[in-house]
This record gives sequence, structure tokens and C-alpha cells, in this order.
Amino acid sequence: MAQSRGGDFLVEDWLAMVAGLAVVVVFCGCAVRWSALVPPDDGAGPYRTPERVHTVLVVVGVLGLAAVVLAARAWWADAGASWFSAGALVTIAAMLLLGLYMPRVEAQIVADGFGDTWYGTDTDGRFSLYNTTGEPVTVCLGLSGDCDSGAPGPSELRSPGLTIPAGHRRTVRTPGRAGDFKLTLVGPGISHRDAILHTEVPPSS
Repeated sequence: MAQSRGGDFLVEDWLAMVAGLAVVVVFCGCAVRWSALVPPDDGAGPYRTPERVHTVLVVVGVLGLAAVVLAARAWWADAGASWFSAGALVTIAAMLLLGLYMPRVEAQIVADGFGDTWYGTDTDGRFSLYNTTGEPVTVCLGLSGDCDSGAPGPSELRSPGLTIPAGHRRTVRTPGRAGDFKLTLVGPGISHRDAILHTEVPPSS
């Protein structure tokens, strides 16, 4: 019986090492925004597709169940390695949820133009533009549909602007300084074509 328990603890130690390595891999993957863990900034459809949300929630559910089993085993056998493994699985689940639901600023472009007239975000950050319409749209720095080549703002939006295909999203880097930057949509038949991008220095800076 002692021999069996020794074998069990050996397996638990091995699982703890695998779980610890998995935490490192997932953390690094989230840090570099690996598309398998964090939805890519640019692509077709919304940032959080129903398929990705379903997949992440299933994986998180499996990890949570496994963590409960390991915690029960740790409590019953007083196995520190199982406590570690359970904690590692919970950490992985939390990172997967954070990668999917981390705060982000997105401007949705709908049939009549910008969904909102004002968007606030941080300096040196990411600002997403999601074209929900069935036609490509062009966004640039300017006013009333006219691009201003001298206007300050994200470099990707300088004249002649950034064209976003139908049903796609694109992300630009925000300027390194705080301010209000005028965005406009180019083309006919748009009633809400102007919006303001407001950037502020993050408090931690």
C-alpha cells in the first residue's frame, strides 16, 4: 500500500510540473497575443465570435472541474502537489477569460456612420474600428468626410485614410500624447460621419 501511495505522489508531482509549465506557456502566449489564446486585433467578424466564446467557456469549465477534483484529492491525501496543480488550472482559466474579455475600445461603424460620436482610450494603446456594414468604408483624420493631411492622430488614419472591408475590424495605434483627434468617414450617404477620439495618459504612467 505504501508503494502505491508513493506511485500516486510521483504522478501528482509530475502533474504539478506539467501544470506549472502550462501556466508559463499560457502566460507568454497571452503576453504576445497568440491568436489561439487572444482574439487577433484585425480580422473578419466581431472580436468575440460566438464560436470562440463557446470554446473558451467549455475549456474553462473543464479546467474548473479538474481543479475541483485535484483540490479534493489534495484535501483527502494532504498532497501539496495537487493543491499546486489545482491552483495552476484556475490560473490558466483566469488568463483565458482575461484574454477574451480584457477591456478594449472599439468604434463600430454602422449603416449611417459611427455608432458613437466620442471614444476615449489611452495614449500608446490600441483603438479598433469594426465595419459592421456590407460595404467597405474609409476612415481618416478630418471633418465632414474630408481628409486633412495635416491633422494629428493615428498615423494609419492619415490621408487618404484606412479602408476597412465589409464585416472586418482593423486596429490602429493611438498617439503617444493626450488630446482630441477628429475622425471622419469618407463617402456618400452617411449621416453620422464624424467622431472624436480622445486619448489620456494612463494613471500608472
